[in-house]
Formats: sequence, structure tokens, C-alpha cells
Amino acid sequence: MAKKSIKLHRREATSKTMPFRCMCCGERAQVAVRKSFSWSPPWVAILLLAGLLPFLIVTLILTKRMQVRVPLCEAHQGYFRMRLWMTWGTLAAVVCVGILLFVIAGISSDDTRHGADSSALGYACFGTAMLFLIWLVTVAILQHLSIRPTEITDRSITLTNLSPSYVRAVHLAREDDVDDEKDDDEDEDDYPQRRRRPNDSDDED
Repeated sequence: MAKKSIKLHRREATSKTMPFRCMCCGERAQVAVRKSFSWSPPWVAILLLAGLLPFLIVTLILTKRMQVRVPLCEAHQGYFRMRLWMTWGTLAAVVCVGILLFVIAGISSDDTRHGADSSALGYACFGTAMLFLIWLVTVAILQHLSIRPTEITDRSITLTNLSPSYVRAVHLAREDDVDDEKDDDEDEDDYPQRRRRPNDSDDED
């Protein structure tokens, strides 16, 4: 089933009255975690062509953050924690493998002092670079498929990769809120009329 997106206002993002359904699968939620999402305009990535420093400065300036109360079921309560471990755990593995490749290349160079073979060092550099590239692609795919913001403003956040059931529940809750407000307005309109009736009868007497 295709995932959905929804725009939550700031008050909805942390409200305890929102539907208590898992954002991942739409089942009955068991826990609600507070997740801080960050977002910056996609065009900022173009500044990498101008250098790392301009990119970092503009990213820090334009990055917006918002905290969201995320309901999760028992099966998905470690959703964000698992992805965090996968991201940084695999990076640590890449670094360790890269160091190991350079150590092996160094030993190989020492064994061939009289006819030093520099190809081992080249293989180590190439292997480490390829592993890092694979890590970048893997993390990018993981991020793209995860619950993430596609826009954050001062008043709202738009989340994607949500369960259609959760999105439908939010829309239904909003419709109920609108109906309740209409009922309250109608009750307030009727109240003054009921208060005026005794006065009218007094004037007739």
C-alpha cells in the first residue's frame, strides 16, 4: 500500500488529542515518542559546488526544526532508534574496514621494500572510497523511505511515508472537530433566544 503525506499544524504536532494510531502501519499505538525533525530547502545541496564551508553556513541558517509526538505500535516502537543505529553503526563499520585495508597495505609495502609495490595503497584508497560511497547511497535510500519531513515552516510540518490509515484517521478527526465547532456555534446562537423569551412575556403583562 502506497505511503501518504500529511501537513500537521504546530499545535497538532504535539497534541495528545490526535489519533493514537501508529504512523508506520496504522495499527493501535502503544507508545508515543517525541521526535525532533529537521529540514532545509533541497536547493541548499547545490552550494556544495561552491565549497563545504558555504554549504554548512547556509544549511545552519535555513534549517528548521519541529518536535512531533509520534504514536507507534509495539512492533515499530524502535523505528527511529533502529534507523539511527543502522546509519552510524554502518559508518563505524566502514571506517574500521578502511583502517584495516590501510594497515594491510602498509604491511604489504614493508614486505616489498626492495621493490616497493604502491598498488596496495591504491587498492586501499579505492576500496575505502567505494565503501563510503555505498554507505552514502544506502543511507540516502533509508532516509528517503523513512518517515521524514518534506517541509517545515514556522507554523506547520509536512511528513511523508506515513500509513494511509493514520492519515485517514487524522482527516476524520479534523472533520469531527469542525462538526463540534459548528454544533457549539449553533448552541450559542440559540442561547440568547431562550433568554429573550421571559422578557417578551413580561412586556405583554
